[in-house]
Amino acid sequence: MIAEWKPSYSCGVESIDEQHKALVELITTLQRAMAEARVKEEVSEIIENLVFYTRYHFAWEEQWLDQHGFKGLAVHMAEHERLSREVLQLQARLREGKVIAGMPLVRMLQEWLVTHFDQRDKAAVASVLGAPHAAALPSYRRALENVAD
Repeated sequence: MIAEWKPSYSCGVESIDEQHKALVELITTLQRAMAEARVKEEVSEIIENLVFYTRYHFAWEEQWLDQHGFKGLAVHMAEHERLSREVLQLQARLREGKVIAGMPLVRMLQEWLVTHFDQRDKAAVASVLGAPHAAALPSYRRALENVAD
């Protein structure tokens, strides 16, 4: 499975979508490097870029959501923290010589691309802008509804 951007992932905010596309490109580059068994240093550099850009993107998105009055920001930030830990764990495993090119990486990609970008970010944007794509995961919608005003 090679990651690729799909128009359906768009949350409707160009700056967020462009950052998501950049993350997808980094993940795709990482997948290809691992599949082609490129040198450890090259994979390490890609992961470092992924860690850096992930931190930048999450901070930017959280600021955007805060500025737009997103009531579920704490829940969203907690998910960002969890996803950040996963990337840092991948980086640590590489440094230990335990590069993970199988299911853990695929699960991370599915979580980011399908669940986070395609559903959670869409729901967050929809809740602040009233976008038409408010059909997020029911459990995430319930979590947002439970956030006190």
